[in-house]
Amino acid sequence: MDDRQPDGGYPRLRLVHSVPPEPVHLLDDFVVCGTCGTYLERQREMYVCDGCGAARAAAAPLEEKVAAQVLTLMSQAQGWTRLVTVGAAEGEQPPTELLAQWWNTVGVDGQRVLLDILVEYVQVKYIQAHPTCISGRGRFVWSTHPRTG
Repeated sequence: MDDRQPDGGYPRLRLVHSVPPEPVHLLDDFVVCGTCGTYLERQREMYVCDGCGAARAAAAPLEEKVAAQVLTLMSQAQGWTRLVTVGAAEGEQPPTELLAQWWNTVGVDGQRVLLDILVEYVQVKYIQAHPTCISGRGRFVWSTHPRTG
């Protein structure tokens, strides 16, 4: 039996029934707990450590700050060279404004690819308040660890 179409090509596969994919967030599988090293999971509007529970971060501000850091990495010669080397970019390095436009047009999946090329992981940890701190509250800090080599 010949499955070819009238144009000589084979039929394209298509899904008849599919389950909607789970939402993918920018920092899924990139944010780690600074205490135990477990990947933080996005739960509603927070990234939360399911290991020791010591780290958490509001999703929107963390994603915005990491995006800004990625744009900074992309605008540096080393970051651009890395993008060109892996085939994610070509040619001369454009101005930062154009990189920001590019970042905003590729969508979350494209942003995650760029993030994976440039960033090894993002670490979130809790810093306890100094005993002389009036509020007595600690704070969460994060740091981006760029890929090297």
